[in-house]
Amino acid sequence: MQPTNYEFLDKIADVFLSQRACGNNNELIDTVSFYDNKMSSIVYDYYPFEVEIRDNNLYFFIITNRSEKKMLFSSSLNTDFDKLCDSLIKCITTDVKKQIPKKFLKAKVETEMKKYFGSLVSDFNLIDAFYGNGHEEFSLGFKYCDYFDMRFNYGQGACGCCICYDWGDNYEAILIKTSIDGWWEKISIQWKKYFHELKKELDLRIPDDYLKEFYINPNTETNVV
Repeated sequence: MQPTNYEFLDKIADVFLSQRACGNNNELIDTVSFYDNKMSSIVYDYYPFEVEIRDNNLYFFIITNRSEKKMLFSSSLNTDFDKLCDSLIKCITTDVKKQIPKKFLKAKVETEMKKYFGSLVSDFNLIDAFYGNGHEEFSLGFKYCDYFDMRFNYGQGACGCCICYDWGDNYEAILIKTSIDGWWEKISIQWKKYFHELKKELDLRIPDDYLKEFYINPNTETNVV
């Protein structure tokens, strides 16, 4: 017995949600809604989208504004279900990602840092950035506890934080390792854990007297838990 359109869309949603839950493609959807043979949600915390079924075909649209729908994928419902889902997810993680304004990821990092660290982080600035030919890199500079010059580096999905030392003639960057693999798809769903471990590593490198004075400063506000 053929599944109804709603049942088919529900199966698609389950695939997306399970991908996110197991960490394979965790920038995919985390909530969905259904109406009129359509499923809707948001990908990359940026693009609203619709998956629509009509005339025995499945269509995937991103919503670029209130009046414009841009179709990026279509397939017959007779296609093997697993292959259809694989093709749809590949479309989202490649074609859809290319549509996102390049400064969005940088803004996302800065927002999440401020949300977790409060005034422990400051002086954010975009140091290096390259976008083109499907390649994306940026370095977001900031200060931690007004003590360390830091960078959050991103390049083609790989990312992480490093302490920057300027010795005059020499420049040194030390990567701060955490238990979370240094990939955007891992870190972006575990910001709190990542920042908790990052803070622990950084605080170990700062003199206790300085930290104590910094934390009791009435101008220091933090949401750190």
